[in-house]
Amino acid sequence: MTIKYLFVSYKYVVCLSCVSIMFVALSGCGGTSTPKDFPQTFPCKIKVTNSGTPLVGIAVNLFPEQPFPNIIIDGITDSTGTALIQTKHGDYSKMGVPNGEYKMRLIEVIDTGIPQLTSTEEYVLTQQQRDARQKEIETKTESLRIIPKILISPVTTPLKLSVSSADTELEIDVVKYK
Repeated sequence: MTIKYLFVSYKYVVCLSCVSIMFVALSGCGGTSTPKDFPQTFPCKIKVTNSGTPLVGIAVNLFPEQPFPNIIIDGITDSTGTALIQTKHGDYSKMGVPNGEYKMRLIEVIDTGIPQLTSTEEYVLTQQQRDARQKEIETKTESLRIIPKILISPVTTPLKLSVSSADTELEIDVVKYK
């Protein structure tokens, strides 16, 4: 009898806990309101290719000539090489880009095959070992790089974009910058 009572009590506690967790999770899903002074945005698609072949997983970052406080404008290319650009402010995001002139950089995630080290593993390395490891990572990264270095930095990139109240579409073939 006691075991049956404990089991029923346990089920009740688990059920109550699940309901509480769902309530807390759903209470945050009411949608984030538009931040004060959030700019109006317009649809923007950027396609990134390499000799016409779509590049997947490339981060496209836009840097406005007239900065917007606390705003990030970016997107990631999909299987067609197309990034739908969105504007973000904290937890709020909206598809599209505000009017303006932008510099654009492209970033790719490169898997060098060199395993990540834990902080403990990193700590026990000598400075010479750290330097050698860093040089190996840089060498492998450079050999695997598709995006030319000039397009990685917002300072050196020649890529520019002008957004107006119309839909904006741009195609970038990175081979032109190698």
